[in-house]
Amino acid sequence: MEEHLTQIRNYKRNENEQNEISKSTNKTLIPLISVTSAKEALQILQNEPNYQNLISTLNYISQQNSDVNISSPSPLSAQLVHILVSDIVPSFWNILSGLNNQDRSKSTTDFRLLISCLQNITSLNSIILHIKIHIQSSKTSNSTIAQSSSVQEYFRIYLNLLETLLCGNDLIEKIWKNHFGDLKNSLDLAGLWKEFLLVFGSGIITGTCAEAEDLLHSLNKNFDHKYWFTNGRQYSCWLSRSIVCWVKKVPVSSDFNFKYCAELLGKALSLGYPDIVVEECITGLLLQVDEYSSHFSRLCINLSSSDQRKVIFSLLRLCSTQFLLSDNVTDIANGVSQWWKKDVISVSAVAALISIVITGNEIIKKHLLTWLSGNFGAGIGEGVSIRRSVIAAIANDKHCTESILEKCIEKFGDHLYIRHTPTLQQEVHCQVLLLTAGYIHRQSPLRLRMIVKSGSSLSLVSNRLATSSNRARFLGMVVGEALSALVDKAENKMDFKTGETSSSDAKWYKSLTEVIDSVGTLKKLKRKGVAENLKQNTISDDKQITEHISIKSTDLGNKIAANVAMEKEYLKSDGLDIYTKPDSDPEDSDDDPTLINRNKLVMPVYIRDLVSYLRNSESFDHQNLGLSTAASLIRRKANFGTEVSDHAEELATLLVGIHDKYGIENFSALRLAGMVAIMVAAPSKMGRWFSNTFFEGDYSISQRSSILTALSLGAREIGGLGTEKDINSSNQSIESLFPSKTLPLNLERYYGSQASTQIDALSAQLEKNMILPMAASLADKLTGPTILKIRTFSSRLEVEKKRPKPSINKLSKIVGESFLFPLTGRYFVHSHSYTISKRSVIFQPFLLSHFIKTLALILHAAGPSTPSLPQMTAEFWDLLLGLRISTVNERIVYEAICFGILTLLELNSDRSELVQAQGCRLLETQKWLADIINGIGEGDEDERTCARPIKCQNSGVDHNDGSCKKTPEYINYHVPHSSTDLTCPARPRRKNGVFIQPPGAQLRHIRSLGKKEYAKLSDEQVPDPHHTPAGSI
Repeated sequence: MEEHLTQIRNYKRNENEQNEISKSTNKTLIPLISVTSAKEALQILQNEPNYQNLISTLNYISQQNSDVNISSPSPLSAQLVHILVSDIVPSFWNILSGLNNQDRSKSTTDFRLLISCLQNITSLNSIILHIKIHIQSSKTSNSTIAQSSSVQEYFRIYLNLLETLLCGNDLIEKIWKNHFGDLKNSLDLAGLWKEFLLVFGSGIITGTCAEAEDLLHSLNKNFDHKYWFTNGRQYSCWLSRSIVCWVKKVPVSSDFNFKYCAELLGKALSLGYPDIVVEECITGLLLQVDEYSSHFSRLCINLSSSDQRKVIFSLLRLCSTQFLLSDNVTDIANGVSQWWKKDVISVSAVAALISIVITGNEIIKKHLLTWLSGNFGAGIGEGVSIRRSVIAAIANDKHCTESILEKCIEKFGDHLYIRHTPTLQQEVHCQVLLLTAGYIHRQSPLRLRMIVKSGSSLSLVSNRLATSSNRARFLGMVVGEALSALVDKAENKMDFKTGETSSSDAKWYKSLTEVIDSVGTLKKLKRKGVAENLKQNTISDDKQITEHISIKSTDLGNKIAANVAMEKEYLKSDGLDIYTKPDSDPEDSDDDPTLINRNKLVMPVYIRDLVSYLRNSESFDHQNLGLSTAASLIRRKANFGTEVSDHAEELATLLVGIHDKYGIENFSALRLAGMVAIMVAAPSKMGRWFSNTFFEGDYSISQRSSILTALSLGAREIGGLGTEKDINSSNQSIESLFPSKTLPLNLERYYGSQASTQIDALSAQLEKNMILPMAASLADKLTGPTILKIRTFSSRLEVEKKRPKPSINKLSKIVGESFLFPLTGRYFVHSHSYTISKRSVIFQPFLLSHFIKTLALILHAAGPSTPSLPQMTAEFWDLLLGLRISTVNERIVYEAICFGILTLLELNSDRSELVQAQGCRLLETQKWLADIINGIGEGDEDERTCARPIKCQNSGVDHNDGSCKKTPEYINYHVPHSSTDLTCPARPRRKNGVFIQPPGAQLRHIRSLGKKEYAKLSDEQVPDPHHTPAGSI
């Protein structure tokens, strides 16, 4: 019979039809099994149940009156969870999730039933374990399993399951209630709690799932879904919100629950995003309509001391960046009186928030006092508003305010503090000192007089005046006059009668003693962006109305003028119109009319239009036109009104954070040109902003590198060492080079040296200019005596023509406060921070070398006549010497350090003054450079090239006048450990084979001696002319 049958067609059922048929056959053939015990449920799940039996089993497991609680740990519940995760979920996921089911409502109900059975610690551990197993199998070499679709399907199912389980903020509270509510044995509770912390607080979910997601993207290029819990920032945000949800449901009197909540919060703070965790906790518990201040206080009390320090420090950063305004530079420059009244409401509201946090918590209060008076605290780089809020919050505690004032006075007048502390830190402590003194004066003038007239405060001003730093002396004079005005009578007030103490900056510092702030209410606490957006919207609306009117009027005038011109031309012509050839439009040359873009963009003529262009990341035309016109528009508008200064920070944020989404040609060069234009347009403001953004912003290494490049190039242009054309010409592309000198394009992207070419080129050119005079002098000695050399008069004229004309260096006035001090100060803060790891992106060797070269280029652009050069030299030199141990065997950093030291020696041309002020640093540098040269061997020639001239300069080489003069060998002095050592005699004396250098004027006298005068010295005091002791200069 089969031989007479003819095949007409083949028909293959799809997956939906197979599922429906399987369900119908199961309904008709297999009876529904009723589950009466947990063992029966386990047996049914192990024997590949159908859909109806699965749902029946899940219903029994999820019932409260069943003989097993799948949420509590037990051998039977562990077996049930294992079967559900390993077999049931992969088999029925598509059906339960509704992907292959037309009845969505039914599948949603059944899906929720499955999820409710898996919301426990055992299920999460099992899911993570299965993901790890499939990760290992996918990494197996020469295995077809890794390339099969089953591994991808397993990854997708388990990641989707985790995404569903972690959805919502009440998961942790549910697990705590179901797991730990019935446990009475402390040993079982401790063991289960450790497992709970391991799952949620160790980052195992983020790390494992991120690796699985990466493998899934590599196996399937079409899969573009991003799971939020693979991002550490988003996971920390979810975990902190879950803790807040849990804390809200805990009774205030329950010490047991708050203890475990605080322990989980401590784990969340250690995941690497403490600021986000604290922000979510503050927002959820203190800034809502229903305030949970008592819950927050109980939560903080149960934290460890280190975690409480993280909480209060993160809270202060949060308040400074989101609730308080930065210092108004114009108010400081113009000396506006009572400038603090502009933001007194926001300062009082932040003071109320801080007061709630420290109330009843002595540990946090101690950390707050340490933040105010300790090293690398008090909000370096932030506005004075945050320090006003903190002092207002603790002003009622007289003991705390007096303790802060005494510590600040003691530290502010210390010799080591003055010499080695960054200027930015000293300015911050000066503000804290003056603010606290004003509060104590209003509370108890007699107590302030006792503090100022006793102890270390007596030597504060004198120690400050004895230093070589102009800024340190200025701060000492300001503090002395301000404190004297509070405690002394009118005829006895301290008055230095100098221009510095009567400047607007000095008046601003002195007015800090008059600042009065109080503790307000949280209801007036508003985020900084809300008020600014409202203000910008109203301004932009008004401008749009005026522009619309002006555009309409100009269009009407243009039309009238065009009509008149056409009538005149028509009258002159003979009646025959000549049609010119139309201009070629490359955009309309496409054969396909659907691809022609008729809506052509107009070049932006206002800064706000440029901001809107750069912000539109979904349009290639907007971003391309915005980047290409950003630099020229900013430079054109720089000196015209306040349009650029008002939008400078917003423009800089967009340019730094913009991504090359569309592969725009010369993207990096265009972005950098815009950043440099902003820097040149507002140097004082944007120098501080870029310095802050480099350390605090969440940017990649390339973005931070572009920030440093913009700082260095902008500083050189402000200092008159470079122009916009020089910046554009220095950034040469690959096409501009000769073809035989370049690699193929596919190899150039991997092996080409494209990173930070401008900074490297500038540093290499400066090294060449510094080393060239020494090489020229050596070559000059080999060509014979100078008397025999002839130079024509015409060559002198050519040299004079090529010599650049002298100009005013505008950078020298602002380089310290706006460029170098913010960078060095924030680096010292980050290097000593408790919350920032040494493995941070800031301390990467490439970025660190780029950072050092940027500081050297900024210092070189300021020139040797900068007023704050001694203080900048000391801070930069301390930073370089501090990197000797932390950057061992990092040759790229060694080269940058050598370049920085070479720049310092080049700028400090007065060698005798340099020896007196920086003697110890010179000795340490010479010894370290000798170790580098001896340790390199036959290594990198760049390091040797840069280190040898430094050692040569340390040995007395002076080539500032174009020659190379070596100090005579019979005048070699050992540098003392202190430039103020008065025990040295008038002439060099021998001590243990080492000759001690006399101070100041005596040194200059001995250096002026000739050989005859020097020979008259006694034999005991004359050093051996053929012996140069180690460490000599």
